[in-house]
Amino acid sequence: MLPELAPAFAALDRVLLGKQDQIQLALSCLVAGGHLLLEDLPGMGKTTLA
Repeated sequence: MLPELAPAFAALDRVLLGKQDQIQLALSCLVAGGHLLLEDLPGMGKTTLA
Protein backbone atom coordinates (compact mmCIF):
# COMPACT_ATOMS: atom_id res chain seq x y z
CA MET A 1 0.00 0.00 0.00
CA LEU A 2 1.12 3.54 -0.68
CA PRO A 3 2.38 5.36 2.40
CA GLU A 4 0.12 8.31 1.52
CA LEU A 5 -2.92 6.06 2.05
CA ALA A 6 -1.90 4.90 5.53
CA PRO A 7 -3.85 7.64 7.37
CA ALA A 8 -7.00 6.91 5.33
CA PHE A 9 -6.59 3.18 5.95
CA ALA A 10 -6.12 3.73 9.68
CA ALA A 11 -9.20 5.96 9.90
CA LEU A 12 -11.40 3.49 8.02
CA ASP A 13 -10.00 0.58 10.02
CA ARG A 14 -11.17 2.24 13.25
CA VAL A 15 -14.72 2.50 11.88
CA LEU A 16 -15.01 -0.76 9.91
CA LEU A 17 -13.70 -3.39 12.29
CA GLY A 18 -12.44 -6.61 10.71
CA LYS A 19 -12.67 -5.34 7.12
CA GLN A 20 -8.99 -4.69 6.37
CA ASP A 21 -9.03 -6.57 3.05
CA GLN A 22 -12.09 -4.71 1.82
CA ILE A 23 -10.64 -1.35 2.88
CA GLN A 24 -7.40 -2.04 1.04
CA LEU A 25 -9.26 -3.05 -2.13
CA ALA A 26 -11.49 0.03 -1.94
CA LEU A 27 -8.49 2.35 -1.56
CA SER A 28 -6.76 0.59 -4.47
CA CYS A 29 -9.81 1.19 -6.66
CA LEU A 30 -9.88 4.83 -5.58
CA VAL A 31 -6.22 5.36 -6.52
CA ALA A 32 -6.63 3.50 -9.83
CA GLY A 33 -9.75 5.49 -10.72
CA GLY A 34 -11.72 2.29 -11.18
CA HIS A 35 -15.10 1.03 -10.09
CA LEU A 36 -15.94 -1.07 -7.07
CA LEU A 37 -19.00 -3.23 -6.40
CA LEU A 38 -19.68 -3.72 -2.70
CA GLU A 39 -21.72 -6.81 -1.87
CA ASP A 40 -22.37 -8.04 1.66
CA LEU A 41 -25.14 -8.62 4.16
CA PRO A 42 -27.19 -5.67 5.47
CA GLY A 43 -25.50 -3.69 8.23
CA MET A 44 -21.92 -4.63 7.35
CA GLY A 45 -20.61 -1.11 6.55
CA LYS A 46 -20.99 -0.84 2.77
CA THR A 47 -22.49 2.63 2.90
CA THR A 48 -19.89 3.81 5.41
CA LEU A 49 -17.08 2.56 3.17
CA ALA A 50 -18.64 4.15 0.08
